[in-house]
Amino acid sequence: VMTVTVSDDVTAVKGAEAAQRFLASASKLLGSSLDVETTLSRAAATAVPQLADWCRVDLLDEHERLVPAALAHPEDAPDEHVRLARGTARLDRADPRSPWHVIDRGRPIVINDIPGMLRDSGLGDERQVALANTLDLRSIAIVPMTAGERTVGILTLATGRSGRRIDAPEVALAMELGRRAGMAVD
Repeated sequence: VMTVTVSDDVTAVKGAEAAQRFLASASKLLGSSLDVETTLSRAAATAVPQLADWCRVDLLDEHERLVPAALAHPEDAPDEHVRLARGTARLDRADPRSPWHVIDRGRPIVINDIPGMLRDSGLGDERQVALANTLDLRSIAIVPMTAGERTVGILTLATGRSGRRIDAPEVALAMELGRRAGMAVD
């Protein structure tokens, strides 16, 4: 009696299929409304929990200010956490980890040690450090929302209690989600 065993690693294939399903679903949701607020809420909701635990969408207004537009979060998030996450962040245009870096250069920023970065860099004010600790933030990615060559806003994805990190595959999907959301807003 003989047994022949053949194995094939299909991890990459299954990952690509899941990514395509995610983007197809996102496109369907983003294209199903002409209302900007609804579209942005759907963009944020699409990212949670597939890509991150939290997703915030900010739009650039006519005065080049970032305005919070949508937030998706874990269902069991305490009201205090949601309120803090909706607040406005202090933005320093000179800081290469600022959302302005994403807007000005069109490239994502990924930080995988939020408390350490805030503590070690001295960039985080007391409110930002408290927010990172309260939300138990571990990883953040900020990606542009683009319409053609123009950046219309940003998606900020964050992980917390799940313990996940935002790595290259999630950033690639978030970039494509940002492109599709930007086109839908445009």
